[in-house]
Amino acid sequence: MAPRRIPAPNRGAAPAPIILLRCPLQAGGVHAIIRAAIPMNVIDLLDRDQRKEKVPDFRAGDTVRVYSRVIEGGKERVQMFEGVVTMRKGSGSRESITVRRVAHGVGVEKTFLLHSPRVERIELGKRGVVRRSRLYYLSEKVGKAARIKEKR
Repeated sequence: MAPRRIPAPNRGAAPAPIILLRCPLQAGGVHAIIRAAIPMNVIDLLDRDQRKEKVPDFRAGDTVRVYSRVIEGGKERVQMFEGVVTMRKGSGSRESITVRRVAHGVGVEKTFLLHSPRVERIELGKRGVVRRSRLYYLSEKVGKAARIKEKR
């Protein structure tokens, strides 16, 4: 008997489809309801394979250290970039963050792909208290005005 699909009620995020299967292990071969996360196409499968398993939980306003691999000449080394996360956008393997810091009086912003093999690891420093998901206003602030309150 082929599995039958039952549409799940739509409440916000799309839930995994419910599939009815005949279970020989149960008495009398009673149908069992199994909620399975089945990707609908090949792109979702590839996207899921490209993601890193360990990405810390952080958001805009947090101070992070991003360790990325840099190739100079023929040598590869790990370079650390510490700053405030000004935005986090995208989803899945295409998710990226923009980190801003002031170096020698000049504001520097770098964008990193979270699940890129070039990004070795991300460490969370301080948690910031902000009310926005994109902190564009930080680029205009200088010195003490550019500080973000720390979450206690």
